[in-house]
Amino acid sequence: MESKSAYRSKLTNKSYWNEFYENELESYNDVGYRGEEWFEDYIEAILDWIMEAGCGEEPGRVLDVGCGNGLFLIDLMKSANFATAVGIDYIPSAIELAEKIVKEEGLSDKISLHPIDLVTGSNVSKSNEKEVVNLGKFEVVIDKGTYDIFVMKDETNIYKESVSRYLKNGSILFISSCNSTPEELCTVFDDKVCFERVSELPHKSYSYNGVEGQVLASVAFKYIKG
Repeated sequence: MESKSAYRSKLTNKSYWNEFYENELESYNDVGYRGEEWFEDYIEAILDWIMEAGCGEEPGRVLDVGCGNGLFLIDLMKSANFATAVGIDYIPSAIELAEKIVKEEGLSDKISLHPIDLVTGSNVSKSNEKEVVNLGKFEVVIDKGTYDIFVMKDETNIYKESVSRYLKNGSILFISSCNSTPEELCTVFDDKVCFERVSELPHKSYSYNGVEGQVLASVAFKYIKG
């Protein structure tokens, strides 16, 4: 049985995700299988949470950090009134897969996708790995699992600095993490200098050996710098 540390190490390795999405892309090309949506059981609640925060009621721009196969962006654009959506991922085959699915849904005019490394802001396609892409600022940025990679690598400050590239004063960052508690997310982000907590989405809790917790932590922060 694979140890927890070995599993965490695998998830932080880019080669793992390259192979994962190459296989997903092959499955889509062969039989039309789109793959799974990350945190699938929580999607409806997360979408409602974003809408209840007042986001998506008026046209604006939304960014999905680590968009993978793009299924969440598709659900979001069908539920909200964002003018445009952008998805980035540091795995080119994930973006290729997402583009195919978005086109199949007829949403290519609403959703644009880019193979971009969050940390460097650069294009990671094989043809042009050093080009820094200026995507501009967004009213809403959503992260559903990408932050966890930075937690496992003990690079939360790098994440915080990197994601700020896409935020402006008043932007909302929605984070859902399975490697952090709400309190841990607030410790990193709720500094009252760059970010302040605005809302939390409670999830079903569990109890083990007298300790209560949640499988997933979802907290929204407003960007107050700039």
